[in-house]
Amino acid sequence: MAHPPAASNHLSEFYEKVAQSYESLSGGTTRAVAAMCISYLGPLPPDARVLDNACGPGMGGDEVLKVYPGASVDMVDTAQAMVDFVRCSARENERWKGRVNVALMDGTKLGFEAETFNASITNFGIFLFNTPAEGAKEIYRTLKRGGRAAITSWKFAGWADLLLREIMDGMFPEKEKFVMPVMEQWREKDTLVNCMADGGFSKQRIRVEEMETAMWFREKEFAQWREAMAETMRSMVGDRLDAEVKARLEEGLSMCWEDEDKRRRLFIKGQEGMAGVRMVAWMGIGTK
Repeated sequence: MAHPPAASNHLSEFYEKVAQSYESLSGGTTRAVAAMCISYLGPLPPDARVLDNACGPGMGGDEVLKVYPGASVDMVDTAQAMVDFVRCSARENERWKGRVNVALMDGTKLGFEAETFNASITNFGIFLFNTPAEGAKEIYRTLKRGGRAAITSWKFAGWADLLLREIMDGMFPEKEKFVMPVMEQWREKDTLVNCMADGGFSKQRIRVEEMETAMWFREKEFAQWREAMAETMRSMVGDRLDAEVKARLEEGLSMCWEDEDKRRRLFIKGQEGMAGVRMVAWMGIGTK
């Protein structure tokens, strides 16, 4: 079976740069999906041990401890900046004290014994591994029999599928359309299912749920959001966009926002002065 592609180096570099700001940049999407995943992993024993794999700033583990305050969570990531940030949070967050272990660790070479965890979550991390199938094998190996693992990917990413596409069509119609091979393949449900199956999960014991969410921001803070979003886009796309496009992303985002017809089409109207960019996640839940 052909293995799905891994992410380019520029994506790994992006996560090194944004450790402290990642949650705000994601506009609540990553945490919302993590929280939903937790609901599919249980019920867990009160003293469950859970892996937050490719943990980022630790949102998945934090959601575990909200639901299971007696659990312990191992948070691991390959980005040193993320690990440093999580270690700091572990010292300061009362909910985490005595419950969180943090380590710099490659998801394709987890340093845990077989059948260690009652549950495991890899939230938007599997496609960052050099070899996603090897990462899935490690998730399966370290999971206890009967335990469940949640692995997620993006089916639809509004920052690229709506905003960047609108910018390209409206301002740069002569240029080649933007495509990220990793994003294109991982938006397919079968890519996630096949990766989990390559890791050892029986397809009969994999369920895939779809979740619609949004990257939220305050309308009155659009200017600040535009700057942060443009910088995020530049980091995410790497060299797949030419310098002229990347230099004018702020202008393009303003075009999308200031035109009322475009705003209605491209953004979600939230409550209490919030606006959002549509995102849709795949959540693969596998039982060992």
